[in-house]
Amino acid sequence: MTAYEIDNRAYDEDDAELPAALKRAHGGGSRPLCLCRPFSAKLPMVIERRSALGQAVIGQNTPGHDLYILRRMPGQGHEHNPACRHYEAPEGLTGRADHLGGAIRTDDDGAHHILRLAFPLSHKDKAAASDGAMTLGDASKLRKRFARLSLLGFLHHVLETAELHKMHKGLHGKRSWNVMRGRILETMSAQATSRYRNLAAFSFAPRIFSPEHKDELFRDWRVIERKAGAEKRSILLFAELKDIDAGQITFKHLPQRRFTLKPDIQKPFLDALERITGLMTGPRGAGHVIACAVVIVGEGDTLSIIDIAMTAATPHWIPFGSMAEYRLLVASDDQGRGYFKSLDYGQDNAIAALLLTDTGDSGTAVFLIDEQPTDAQVQAIKAIEDKGIPVWRCDIAEGRPALPPRRSRTSPTEAGVPGGTAP
Repeated sequence: MTAYEIDNRAYDEDDAELPAALKRAHGGGSRPLCLCRPFSAKLPMVIERRSALGQAVIGQNTPGHDLYILRRMPGQGHEHNPACRHYEAPEGLTGRADHLGGAIRTDDDGAHHILRLAFPLSHKDKAAASDGAMTLGDASKLRKRFARLSLLGFLHHVLETAELHKMHKGLHGKRSWNVMRGRILETMSAQATSRYRNLAAFSFAPRIFSPEHKDELFRDWRVIERKAGAEKRSILLFAELKDIDAGQITFKHLPQRRFTLKPDIQKPFLDALERITGLMTGPRGAGHVIACAVVIVGEGDTLSIIDIAMTAATPHWIPFGSMAEYRLLVASDDQGRGYFKSLDYGQDNAIAALLLTDTGDSGTAVFLIDEQPTDAQVQAIKAIEDKGIPVWRCDIAEGRPALPPRRSRTSPTEAGVPGGTAP
């Protein structure tokens, strides 16, 4: 939990007295401080005053009840502790950094992501479909590399925004498909495009199947299927891949429906699936194949997949793209470490494999190195170190990668803030 210091007093982010303290600080010119870095200097924050309608307020005479919102200082997102709600991973730790301001923008109130997508959301979205010409979220075919999100980039964006790339010992055994489903659908309610304000209306993720509720679960699907067919729009299906037979796919928890692959993506799909299933042969089994499919409802309620992105995931549902990454995640889980898995958004980026979050205020970026770092990795490592983030290098050939030691955090009270509580 994030905590703040205002006028020498500490407040948790859910403290009932925080809104009043923010109002006083805004009127008196006090600067709130974020207490997410107990080993380092406190970080100054900005108080934004907004009307009850969510509009920015200029001047002092505004009717109604204004809202006072804490925002990080521009350019300081990477300086917050990785566990802080104001943290933003810099270039070298996430593929998202390449898309910010282009394919991924934030609206004025910071509540929604405005996305530019390289796949169609309706039969009318010809520009997106032709501009992307995507198969299996292949971002390399974009005419402007970061102008639009491929489907795999979109899947990574959803998982990262939903914080499903995070893990620590307390989450072991607690992340089920229902948890994944809930976080994904919640995240989709805050995603938009220039044409569509809420992508949740396009999204479906099945509840865990049970024979006694199969009719009810099937009705859930039929509701969005009929609506998509009537409105000639796509369905964004998030599900765990189950099987493929004769060009038709089934997904777990949705056994009543079979989906036909568009002919021009069948071979790329099978190639990608072969690579992913090759990763599922680890010593403990990789666990899951998470998929996002763009589904079109045709005549007679036929279901066609026109694009699909997939990622292998550990038993704890953390995505990974190689056996070296899998071994690193297993070692981290076995030691009960806290981390964020870096997601590349479908780009061939030389980003860190993960960020350990239990090694101090900035965490530690872990790179997988094959004998010597590539030129791109050297540049990425320098960029991260220039941000003040320590880097740890792991030999890609190590069967059990060594990790840097933990560093415990202190509470705001221990850091010298009177009356503080742990963030």
